Amino acid sequence: MVPTADLIAKHLALAVGQDRKPLLSDAQVTERAQAIEEEITLTGFPLVLTPWTSVMTTGAYPYPAYKIDDPRYNLDKIGPGDPGQFAINGPAISCGDLIKLGRACLNRQLFLPDRWPKALRDQFLDQQSHLDAVEELCWYTRWRGVRNVLTKVRLISGSDKDVDQGFTSCLVPIFAEIKNRRRESVGVADGWHTSRGTPYGFDDLLGKFPNART
Repeated sequence: MVPTADLIAKHLALAVGQDRKPLLSDAQVTERAQAIEEEITLTGFPLVLTPWTSVMTTGAYPYPAYKIDDPRYNLDKIGPGDPGQFAINGPAISCGDLIKLGRACLNRQLFLPDRWPKALRDQFLDQQSHLDAVEELCWYTRWRGVRNVLTKVRLISGSDKDVDQGFTSCLVPIFAEIKNRRRESVGVADGWHTSRGTPYGFDDLLGKFPNART
């Protein structure tokens, strides 16, 4: 069952800063809750609201989050002596950040109003790539005057690789690849030379952009 906008709003209103003041205004809570309900109903994403306890210097507070079934970031599935590189938990890592989901849903309605692009929708529904799709949707508001939005753009003829986003910002064509490297959290902290899977953070961009644009 899809959570109602009223229930989502109650969870969004839980978020407070270290000053104990709400992170969202009443209007923002209502707007994001409505957008989340609409997009979850449209896509069929199984939204399970699960508040996260945020520990601050002023105390511990519930933070609006939702469940992500990605075993790579589940501490309960890591036994004694098992590798701990994925033993990291928190909103936007092992669970979803409901505030960020609200912004992503609003952006989908604003910048992609006609329909969900299939590739992006499939990514949004996949538990292991869902947070990557949310990150892509959130990036549109980092630019001014965004229009003519495209997703999964292939820039090199004959290549099997595409770029996440293509759009126009203030009359300038922009092509962007959005990375949400949860799997590299420990590696980034220790330095790229020790990270797993991607020794250099942008190696997998090769073949996506023409040389003139890299």
